[in-house]
Amino acid sequence: MAFMSAIGYRLWIGNAASATASHPTSNSGLTEILNLTNCSLETSTESQSVTDYGTAQGYQKAVATSQSYSIPMSMNLDQVDAGYLLLKAASNNSMTQFVHWYRETPDPGASVTTQEKYAGTGIITSFSEAIEAGSIAVVNFTLLGYGAPTYTAAT
Repeated sequence: MAFMSAIGYRLWIGNAASATASHPTSNSGLTEILNLTNCSLETSTESQSVTDYGTAQGYQKAVATSQSYSIPMSMNLDQVDAGYLLLKAASNNSMTQFVHWYRETPDPGASVTTQEKYAGTGIITSFSEAIEAGSIAVVNFTLLGYGAPTYTAAT
């Protein structure tokens, strides 16, 4: 496994014209989300179990029925940061506002020429602030994907 640099994932978002608008192919025109402490891509596959009567013991098989993804984000609060303001506005208007997103994997160093990239469209489904005395205020958002993301492998 290649060493991951100290710099984490980089994520950019922007308002999408519609849910079906083309996925971004670069971060051009999008706003980088600064102060991120987490930006993981989480996928889920729903399945249904069926019995395989073709086997002597009637073993169960899992049949995939649907897939989804989300990107939970945690960041240190900066109330004037453009990315924070865009996320908060998208959260407040999630019934009608889709966002484009574009994420780059950290550069592992000399083993790759271009980093792995994901892009897509989604909505911001949650927003929370955790402000504890003596601590840095932390803000959490969750982006829920709309349709399949676009994936570009590292080269």
